Amino acid sequence: MKIIFLDVDGVMLPIGSKNKLIPEDKIIALKELIEETNSKVVLSSTWRINANREHYEDEDYENLVKSLKKHGIEIYDHTPAKQIKMIKNEVITKSGRQIVNYVIDPSSTRGAEINEWLEKNDVSSFVILDDQNFYYELFGLGDNFVKINDRYMGLEQIDIEKAKNILNTKQKTRI
Repeated sequence: MKIIFLDVDGVMLPIGSKNKLIPEDKIIALKELIEETNSKVVLSSTWRINANREHYEDEDYENLVKSLKKHGIEIYDHTPAKQIKMIKNEVITKSGRQIVNYVIDPSSTRGAEINEWLEKNDVSSFVILDDQNFYYELFGLGDNFVKINDRYMGLEQIDIEKAKNILNTKQKTRI
């Protein structure tokens, strides 16, 4: 089974869009990718958080599902949603000054969620379409990550071509 891990904001919905309606050209581009690679869509976007396949708790998610269905695209599954954890990071500078900040624990990021989904499912190849890198390399997913060329434009043909190449030539590989 070939899988497309799909983000929404910055991929299907360009950053700065006035509403949450997915532009038709993005859906058509996704459909091309699905059809030419015989892939299924797994939603990895935060849009999945309030989603329930039995009923819609989120109007944006409902509109996404309806827009995709209108073009014959089904969401096969969602990645698990992990609670974001923060790690205290303390640094002592050369002058002896202590700096404390907090960073996201990689084990609670989208990379970890995708990795967990892959461990539980039989996948021959996969691609991650996202406008941000959520520690994908740390989980051995970097070679399957297509960083959207321009998040203000969303999914474009250059991104589709990269994703086709990954899905049609790379076998599932992770650390």
